[in-house]
Amino acid sequence: MEQETTFEVRDKRSSAQQASQGSHPSQGTEPSTSSPHHQESKSGATQMQSASSSDAARPAVEITFTSFILSLAASGLIQLGGEADPATGKKSVNLTMARQTIDLLSLLQVKTKGNLTAEEDTHLSQALYALRMAFVELDKKR
Repeated sequence: MEQETTFEVRDKRSSAQQASQGSHPSQGTEPSTSSPHHQESKSGATQMQSASSSDAARPAVEITFTSFILSLAASGLIQLGGEADPATGKKSVNLTMARQTIDLLSLLQVKTKGNLTAEEDTHLSQALYALRMAFVELDKKR
C-alpha cells in the first residue's frame, strides 16, 4: 500500500511582512508538524497550476551571458552609489561589495577568454572599465 507524501511550501517573505505588521505568521495555516494523514492538501496538479499562474505574471527573461554581465554591472553601479538600491530606494556606497563585484567580473573575463562572442567580450570589457573608473574616483575621495 503506497502512502501519498505531501509537502507544504511557505513563503517566508510574507511571514516577515506579517510579523512586522503585528500579526502572527502562523495564523490561518496548519502547523507543519501535523501528519500527512490528517492534513488536507491540494493535489499535485493544483499545486503546480497555482505555482505556474504566479510565474505567468512575470515576463520570461532569457538568461544569457550578456544579461548576466549586465546584472552584475548594475549591482556594482548600485554598490558604488551610482543608482539607488531598489530595495531601499536610497543611494549608498559600499566599496567592499563593489570591489568584490569588480573582482568577480574580472575573474569571469579571465576564465572566459577566447570563449566569448565579440559582443559578450565588449559588454564585459566596457562594464569592467566603467566600474573600475568609478571605483577609483570614489576611493580617491576617501
